[in-house]
Amino acid sequence: MSNNVTQFPQKNQPQLWRKTLRYSILVLAVLLVLTPLLLWEPLDLDRPLRALRYGSAQRSATFDAHLSNSYALCDNALFVSSAGNVRLSPLNGRESVVQAVKFASPLSFGCGRYALSADIGGRGYAISDTEKRTLTVNTLSGDILDADITKTGAYCIACSEGGYKTVLRLFSKDGQETFRWFSASQYLPLCACSPDGRQMAAVSFGIENGQYQSAIQFFRTDSDQIAASASVSDALVYDLRYCGNNTLCVVSEDGVRFFAGDGKLRGEWLFDEKLIDYDLSSDRFALFAFDSAVSSESTTLVTVDHSGKLLGQATVSGKCRGVSASGRYASLLTDREFLIYRRNLSDYAQFFEISDVRRAFVRADGSAVLVGDKKAELVLPQ
Repeated sequence: MSNNVTQFPQKNQPQLWRKTLRYSILVLAVLLVLTPLLLWEPLDLDRPLRALRYGSAQRSATFDAHLSNSYALCDNALFVSSAGNVRLSPLNGRESVVQAVKFASPLSFGCGRYALSADIGGRGYAISDTEKRTLTVNTLSGDILDADITKTGAYCIACSEGGYKTVLRLFSKDGQETFRWFSASQYLPLCACSPDGRQMAAVSFGIENGQYQSAIQFFRTDSDQIAASASVSDALVYDLRYCGNNTLCVVSEDGVRFFAGDGKLRGEWLFDEKLIDYDLSSDRFALFAFDSAVSSESTTLVTVDHSGKLLGQATVSGKCRGVSASGRYASLLTDREFLIYRRNLSDYAQFFEISDVRRAFVRADGSAVLVGDKKAELVLPQ
């Protein structure tokens, strides 16, 4: 019997690379459409995400009341440092991690899952890791002037020791010292380090031609020389912080400036008003609070992006008791209420029951932590 099957000519199958290219183009097109939509500020995806994340779980932490308490927020825990101990208090009700210390003037810094408390003028400091639930207490051989910690766990400390005016130290997240700078001629009382742990900056003060001068000194871990220097003229520098691996934010009495790692000025925003408070914690903008020119009972808020561009400005009734910034949110605690804003300072949430609140932190998802004398509570905007 013959095989009565008709053979049709086969069509050439598209090559694999062509299929891959088509799918890649399709995915890219979808991302190009969805990304601006997801980043559009009025589209508040954080509200349903908060409801899914927190649900009805416990959202508070307790600690000992003390006049010297210094607070920092790190992920889902409150870091509390006092004269007698340092405490990592989870906001989900888990048991706190506590270490005994003897700090006279504790100052706390929090970034991501890490927090650092330094005894300014003393020699001790403590590092916490919320993910590992660890607290490590260390001691230096000199008096601490300033410290900074990043979201990767890299941290730096400026201290006076061994006959030098300042010694700068840079550490990895594991506590290994990766860089050290000895300054015999200049005081470098303020310091900051980049998240990748490869750069550090410090403020130098001095008198030149009879005038007070401030400058920023830049260091790299792969060099034994000062990498760059930038002048801030005769303005007194309050603080500095890296807002990326190669961008340094410097706050002074006359404005905020943004420098590249090579010392070049990337942008600035200058002001004449009296600065009350500020927060450089957000990776998207810097937040400032000023005495309002409208009324002595009002506060003016300003947000600036990392190129020096003004994002938003708002005048609020009430005296500033503290500001906070994280992600795309800013907050203000006054003597009357606690307010949360988007980064352009459009209204987001308002809380009135704040009589017992001593400190307030906004978080990257728009939630906030209100700190009282003995208890901290995570609150969710409705």
